[in-house]
Amino acid sequence: MAKSVYILGAGASREAGAPLMYDFLDKAEDIYQEDRDSQEDFRRVFKAISDLQVVHSKSYLDLYNIETLFGAFEMANLINKLVEYSPGDIAMLRSSLIKVIVKTLESTIKFPVSKDTVKVPAPYNVFMNLLDNDTDSSVITFNYDICMDFALHRLGHGVDYCLDGKSNGRYKLLKLHGSVNWARCANPSCNKIIPLDLSNFWTGTVLFPDTKSIKPIISPKLSTLKHDSCGNAGVLEVPVLVPPTWNKTEYHGDLTNVWRQAAIELSEAVNIYIIGYSLPETDAFFRYLFALGSIGEKRIKRFWVFDPDNSGEVKKRFEKLIGRGIDRRFEYFEEKFGTAIGIIRKEINETNSGH
Repeated sequence: MAKSVYILGAGASREAGAPLMYDFLDKAEDIYQEDRDSQEDFRRVFKAISDLQVVHSKSYLDLYNIETLFGAFEMANLINKLVEYSPGDIAMLRSSLIKVIVKTLESTIKFPVSKDTVKVPAPYNVFMNLLDNDTDSSVITFNYDICMDFALHRLGHGVDYCLDGKSNGRYKLLKLHGSVNWARCANPSCNKIIPLDLSNFWTGTVLFPDTKSIKPIISPKLSTLKHDSCGNAGVLEVPVLVPPTWNKTEYHGDLTNVWRQAAIELSEAVNIYIIGYSLPETDAFFRYLFALGSIGEKRIKRFWVFDPDNSGEVKKRFEKLIGRGIDRRFEYFEEKFGTAIGIIRKEINETNSGH
C-alpha cells in the first residue's frame, strides 16, 4: 500500500470543539469571565494584552490572534523587553500563556460518553477507522490537543511520538508544536520530554449515569509523571508547547527528533493529505520543512488540501508552496475535516479495488 501522510491543523480539531487561532483568545476570555477569582494566569495574560496596546503607536500586532501573542511573548523572553515588565515577569507571563492555552483546550473540547465509556470525539472517531485501513501512514499535526492521540489508543495502536529518535513500532504521531500531555523532566541536567501515557487516561474515573461528555483535563495528571532514568525525578509543571511562529531555536534539543522524523515521513510519502491547516504567511518553518523534507525518490501521486476557506487565499498559498513536479497532483477541496475523511476513504477504496 502506498504510504500516506496526513497533516492536521487547528481546523481538524475545530469540529471537536477546539478554537482556531483567530478566536482562541475570545474563548479564553469567556472562560476567564466565568471564574475570575481562580484564574491568575488568565488575568496576567489579558493584562499584558492590554499593556501591549502601546506598540500600535509605532507598529502593529494582531493581539486578537493567539499565534501572534505567543510569538510576541517569545520575542520578549528572548530580548528581555516587554513594555515595563521585568525579565522575571516576562518569563512568568510566557508560562501563564501556555497554561491559558491548555486550560482553554481542556474547557472547549469534549469527549462523548456512551455506556459508561469515554469515546473519541467526532470526526476523529471516523478518522481513526480510516487510518485502521490505511496502515502504511503517519500523522503530522500542529495541534496541542489529545484528540488524535486518544483515537490511536482507542484503536489499540499506541502512539510513537518519536521524541527519542527511535521508533517503537507504534503508530507515528508527530506533534511539531508539542502537546498538552508532554512535560519536561525537572532535573536541570536532563530536561527530557516525558509524555503522559493516555492508554488508561480515564481509568478509575467515576462516570455518572447521565454523563454525556467529559473534558480532557490533563494538567493535574502531569504532576504524577516521573522520569525513571533520572532517579524517579518529577517534572516541571508547565507543559511543553512550542509557539506556532518563527522562533523555534530554543526547542531544537527537545523536538529535533520529531522534526527529523516528519521530514523522513514526507520524503517517503506518495499521498499527502493536508486537513484544516491554512499555511499562514508567518509559518516559514513548515515551508522549509516541506521543501527540504519532501526531497526523496518517491513520486507524489496526491497532494490534497482540505480547508473550508472559499476566498481563494489558502489555495494560493499552497500553489506557491508546491513545485512544478507535483502541481498536477494538487487538488484543493473547500471542505471540513469530517467531509474530507469520506472523500479520502472513497479514493483509497477505489485505488485498492483497481478502479
